[in-house]
Amino acid sequence: MKRKWKVISAAAVASLAMAGVLVSGTAEAAAGENLVVSLRSTKCMNIKDWRAVEGAQLQTWTCSADQNNLWYHSGERFYTSLGGVMCPVPSGYGDGAPVVLTRICVGANAAWEQLPGLYTLSYIFRNRATGKCLNLKDGNTANGALLQQWSCDFTDANSTWYLT
Repeated sequence: MKRKWKVISAAAVASLAMAGVLVSGTAEAAAGENLVVSLRSTKCMNIKDWRAVEGAQLQTWTCSADQNNLWYHSGERFYTSLGGVMCPVPSGYGDGAPVVLTRICVGANAAWEQLPGLYTLSYIFRNRATGKCLNLKDGNTANGALLQQWSCDFTDANSTWYLT
């Protein structure tokens, strides 16, 4: 299936810049600490309440260089070093399953296929085990909005992310 890339609008770039987020100039982010930024909210994937423990839910929060916002992205995996090496996984197989932390960072459940997103330099992350995508629950743009997996919709800003 051929996909047409949309160029990110000047308003979206301005919104990201005002939120303190700079969009990377490379199509593939190098391995290293990254912010994973929601297109919908311009907030970052975040470890809720700094609880880097097995089963802790992920949310979005105002972007900063705090360790609970920083992720190593390598291949199809995201890792945090907060509380030891942990990675995000869906807690179930259906739509709406919360995305949580685990120490088991191998296998398809911990793999997120990086696909072209809604705009240039944006991505959709599809879980290899479930075939569902990383999603901002209910399109909530407030701090504390939970992350879930949802059926992939390549036109949905709730499932579109930037790596910075």
